[in-house]
Amino acid sequence: MAQNEAQKLQQKIGVTQTIQLVQPIETPNGTVTEVTTRRVLVKDYKQAAELYPNSAALQQIHVMALASGLMPEDFENMAWEDYSKLQTFCIGAN
Repeated sequence: MAQNEAQKLQQKIGVTQTIQLVQPIETPNGTVTEVTTRRVLVKDYKQAAELYPNSAALQQIHVMALASGLMPEDFENMAWEDYSKLQTFCIGAN
């Protein structure tokens, strides 16, 4: 998908990042080979904590779905290497 000028500017200043997936994933909308994501906001975590008060893993998947536009179930078949790249950018985890 081609980036428009606003998307290019957002990436340049670090608001978003496009991550090329090592292993593409299949979603109901087709094959995903790259994911453009933004950093996770506090309000994202608040929403996730309300939905999944007893599961840190589901909270993290939910906030990364909000930041990337993917559905939470899209992460089920994502390679761990790709998940880790998204995680590092979105929430600063190593």
